[in-house]
Amino acid sequence: MTRSLRPLLAAAAIAIGAPASAVTFIDFEGVPDGSLIGSTYAGLSFGTHAYVAVDSDAPNGSAEFANEPSPSTVMYFDSGSAVLTVAAGFDTGFSFWYASPASPAHVTLFDIGGNAIGDASLPALGSGPGDPNGGDIGVWASVGIALTCTGQPGCRAYSVEFGGVPYQALYDNITFGSLTPGPGVPAIPEPSTWALLALGASGLLVAKRRRS
Repeated sequence: MTRSLRPLLAAAAIAIGAPASAVTFIDFEGVPDGSLIGSTYAGLSFGTHAYVAVDSDAPNGSAEFANEPSPSTVMYFDSGSAVLTVAAGFDTGFSFWYASPASPAHVTLFDIGGNAIGDASLPALGSGPGDPNGGDIGVWASVGIALTCTGQPGCRAYSVEFGGVPYQALYDNITFGSLTPGPGVPAIPEPSTWALLALGASGLLVAKRRRS
């Protein structure tokens, strides 16, 4: 990990967040298509490279994929290295579903000092059927990453780095504190985020009425 990430991790450790022992998952449902995730969820920061895609089979969606674990919203990155910081940290492990037809990817977990304490190489899964609109992203796999420091005092991860080819991998049902993705306690959007989502939904409703 680069030195520039360490102050960010230190700040995250001081922030208020969910208990490390809680199993928390995010399915991204309700976030508008193409939105930057950022700090949508309390205690989590997805930085400036994580976005939401909504399946075109769902209302207001534009992306082409199928068989997602929890329809109809997933996460993707526009950078080859994107970092998710977790304010309270988490123990046990990290898990998720991913789809990547042609390009391998990797996910690495870091402790508060920027030391890698878990890693997974994600092979390309190939194309798969299922999208009625012809999209080739339809094969998903679940992955669990155990913390290598488990059993040691203070063993917690505070950041997750997603690496790979930009726009090539999709992620869903990311889960903190478990080796199996979901179920758990859903991450709660910040109050200001709820207001923005409500405003966006009302705007879509007005636009539909105008067209009709």
